Amino acid sequence: MLANPQKQAVLFLTNDRMELYMPDMAHILTYYFSDKIVRNLEVVDQAALDLDIQSFVTRNQLSSVEVYILLSETVYFAKDLVEDSSFHLDVEIGKFIENVPFENTTSKLYKVINMTKFVAANKDFLDAIRLALVNQGLLVWAVVPAFIVGEGISSLTRQAGEHVLAKTEIMKQNTLLSEMPSMQSASKQQNAK
Repeated sequence: MLANPQKQAVLFLTNDRMELYMPDMAHILTYYFSDKIVRNLEVVDQAALDLDIQSFVTRNQLSSVEVYILLSETVYFAKDLVEDSSFHLDVEIGKFIENVPFENTTSKLYKVINMTKFVAANKDFLDAIRLALVNQGLLVWAVVPAFIVGEGISSLTRQAGEHVLAKTEIMKQNTLLSEMPSMQSASKQQNAK
């Protein structure tokens, strides 16, 4: 007998909410962040965020799910880099990073049709969301800006969710966070000790 395939979900993360799509669900699930928990892409109360996500996962019976996090434009800062004879990548990135308003950032260069796009986001915020999900038994495979799978996603729909789930390999290759599933299981085992 074959093992059941892992369920997959898309979590669309914005500055004020999370939307979750799974193929077998009747509708998109939405969780709005309280200003007392998340404000300006900063986690104000980690314990409350963990409890809210635990409640969200339990209430919606989300267990053993592979999650692909798609970031809205409201969650990251991006700069299009056009290379010419006076272009210096390190200088341009340095100038841009100085203006990103977070103490701890994660960033990545993406090649997008004839240009390079540099993306930076609040690493602490993304890690807090990812860890809260992982601590509930969900497996986060990738965290990527929405433009990686197509332009124009401002809210999650069934059609967008299906489109994203058809591009999971692209998402895994372009993830913004470096600690993904193999490291998650090791850190989860350490937390259990």
